[in-house]
Amino acid sequence: AELYLKAPEVTRRNTRIHFIQPLKERIVREVGYGLSLEGASSADLVKSMRAKSESAARKGKVA
Repeated sequence: AELYLKAPEVTRRNTRIHFIQPLKERIVREVGYGLSLEGASSADLVKSMRAKSESAARKGKVA
């Protein structure tokens, strides 16, 4: 850390950007995909819950 702090400020800033940028790009790529999977899963859950409640309602009317 001491050696890093001895470097000029512009060098420290550029070093930080150099190491952080690939991480930011990866997060953007992977989080978008993860959120789409989560949305699809939520939609499927709502659909299955709705089907169960409609099925139960039909059984209640028949009996």
